[in-house]
Amino acid sequence: MILQPEELPALAPAASRNIQLCRFVEPALLSDQWYERPYYLGPDGHEVDYFALAEALRRRKSVGIARWVMCKKRYLGALYLQDTHLIMITLQCICRTPT
Repeated sequence: MILQPEELPALAPAASRNIQLCRFVEPALLSDQWYERPYYLGPDGHEVDYFALAEALRRRKSVGIARWVMCKKRYLGALYLQDTHLIMITLQCICRTPT
């Protein structure tokens, strides 16, 4: 399928403030080589939910793998707990094209 230039804007992901958690993994499964840029997350008016998630990460001693849209681009990241606050670190995606 060949796209026409006027069809390209429809492919852009919808703007959203949602972060979708896909799974939880042990921190040892992710090494620093995958990290790109950290973002510090705040509760954004939902303090109870925010700190409940932070507490769940602390108790499980795990990292959340998440995806979200920012600036019309899809991202994959690792959700970490630092002290009592959340940090999202974008992950490098290594994509292979078929040969």
